[in-house]
Amino acid sequence: MKQEIKAMWKKIKEEQGIIVLATCFFFNILRYISVFQWVRSANNRFCTHRHKSPKDSFIGGYNFPEIWVLCNITCGIIFYAMMVNFQLPKVLGAIFVAFAIMRAFEIMVYHVNVLLFDPLMTEARGEKYAIKSPVRMLLLLLINMAEYVLCFSIVYLFFVPEAVNFDYWQSFTLSTSAFLNIGLPENNTSPEIIVRIARIETILGVFMNLICIARFINMLPSVNSLDKEK
Repeated sequence: MKQEIKAMWKKIKEEQGIIVLATCFFFNILRYISVFQWVRSANNRFCTHRHKSPKDSFIGGYNFPEIWVLCNITCGIIFYAMMVNFQLPKVLGAIFVAFAIMRAFEIMVYHVNVLLFDPLMTEARGEKYAIKSPVRMLLLLLINMAEYVLCFSIVYLFFVPEAVNFDYWQSFTLSTSAFLNIGLPENNTSPEIIVRIARIETILGVFMNLICIARFINMLPSVNSLDKEK
């Protein structure tokens, strides 16, 4: 296995150069700062111990990522609703913020790898890179985009508590305006810096999300036109 990995990195270096190699290696490390990847890695070890292919297991299959995405956005909606409607303890709010930042980071790294480095690494291993369905991928990407805004909203509401005084929808639009860099006061206090870091992370993620969407739209099956048949 180690020899195969070394051969993969060597091939990437020879074909793509040092900059691509270093960036690919860096994002390959970042992918492991992810609860999703921890679960998958644990499943891989378990399947190896049971002499079973991870791809044949539920966690290693295609359904698990879909359930993971749906569970995360559902949790995000619940957390956001709780922050708007209840006076939560600071510790609980901080946990929600940690979840939001971690999730936004996880999605951003995933998009970079899917767009740039996963195909590169797969081909360097001598395998064929393929996705299950472009329609499925596009739907997941759209959900991810909604998650980005939701994650930032959670961070914003925690560090800008006066936004909680508004109703549910107005709180959401206020945090979205801040995410779009509208109306956020210039302040160098610690909470404000964290909000800005979260916003930069989210904007970069949305940017990569849009690029991914543009790429996979081109993979959608063509549709016949009735006008052409006349």
